[in-house]
Amino acid sequence: MAKTTQRHLGIVLCMATLWICQPASGAPPDLSDLLRQFQSVSSLHFEADVELFVQSTAEEMREAITTDVPVLAVLSYWAEGDLYRYNSHADRQQFPGMHTEVAYDGRHFQMLFSTGTLTFSAQESSAQLPILPNPLLEVLQFRYPVTDTNRHSRLRLKDVCRDRVPAAFFQREWTIVEEGGRRLEKAVFPGGIYDGQEYESHVYVAPDARNKPLRIDRVTAQRTLTTSVFSDYLRVETPGGSTDLPRAVEIRAFDTQGREAVRISFTLSVLEVNETVSSEVFVIDQENAARVWDDDRQEFVNP
Repeated sequence: MAKTTQRHLGIVLCMATLWICQPASGAPPDLSDLLRQFQSVSSLHFEADVELFVQSTAEEMREAITTDVPVLAVLSYWAEGDLYRYNSHADRQQFPGMHTEVAYDGRHFQMLFSTGTLTFSAQESSAQLPILPNPLLEVLQFRYPVTDTNRHSRLRLKDVCRDRVPAAFFQREWTIVEEGGRRLEKAVFPGGIYDGQEYESHVYVAPDARNKPLRIDRVTAQRTLTTSVFSDYLRVETPGGSTDLPRAVEIRAFDTQGREAVRISFTLSVLEVNETVSSEVFVIDQENAARVWDDDRQEFVNP
């Protein structure tokens, strides 16, 4: 399939899903509206400044990150239809494993590593890749829980667009909680089993703004595994209606003793929805590579 046709097919699927899931007129905003917002997006682009803090004593982390100061990075992301590109540019000296570019242009799946090696294949992959997480898709984690079964896969915008969500999924009991003198609402969603531990997703929102989560916790019977905080929402008007997306996201993970092990802070400096994206964006220029590996033929080729 030509990449332009594949791109347009993905957009059509997004819009079809949006139409099917239209809410009743005048209904208060809900988490179903949050998902609908993403499914109304035909293209998405953001640039984010990132700070990664690691307090873990895990040997593999200590080997990956060579300093005790925050790792600085810039994450750039584009998606349109089935096509996408991530530029995960962490400091090469501090965290070389996260200085990676990944792209899919409808014909080739490409990865450019910090070593200068560019790989490409006709077979697209949803495998967990050496790139920073997508902060905007983290706001949907209550719908797409990470488990031992799917831990090696990465959620993509096109997966969200093609999701057919039963209405019953969003029919949750909301309870009132007080935190720091602030009145919030909380709903519990099924999670899964991760590292042998069963957990739930606890979603916290402000009253009358259930389409804009403020925090999502992954919680077991004994402890909190992760906490994700979302703030500084920006409203963007689109043909499908208003879209609200967070421009500040912080993800924290905790060890078995409840101590913070990892913290990743994202601050979006650019956020564009439904803007035209050049097809060249989804192609990693082979001239930027020191060597090129054809993964289908299992051999190096001339760049």
